[in-house]
Amino acid sequence: MYDELKLPMRATYESAGYDFYAPFDFTIQPGEEIVIPTGICMRVHVGKFLMCVPRSGSGFKYGLRLKNTVGVIDSDFYSPEHGSEGHIMVALLNHDHDQPISFKAGDGIMQGIILGCCFQHEYDQWQWRQRGVEVRTGRFGSTGGTN
Repeated sequence: MYDELKLPMRATYESAGYDFYAPFDFTIQPGEEIVIPTGICMRVHVGKFLMCVPRSGSGFKYGLRLKNTVGVIDSDFYSPEHGSEGHIMVALLNHDHDQPISFKAGDGIMQGIILGCCFQHEYDQWQWRQRGVEVRTGRFGSTGGTN
């Protein structure tokens, strides 16, 4: 399915976001949500994260939303030794009440923006574990908690 996958790229020289593309054809009915495996695995450098957001036109024209509003791919998301191969999934929601939204393979479905972040290293790893904070051991929701 991913043999002809279009890799994420910026639409223009000064675009902030990398457009992610549909790996196959699909349609989202009004009010429906769908999870799309993008076919993209990515490692983000420590001190950075990938923010996944809707493409502007899809939201304005069609009412397409990311189900979780904004996706955050942390630098430890790609961690094969802990059970995450870094495959980026996108949960899309058709917010329109009347019209289905159809995508063909190669159509843009979201954009990812690489941003920097700061860490306050108030504890070393041993102290983090003493506080119940563990190393990531999976994908979505793998850091525990629902807040």
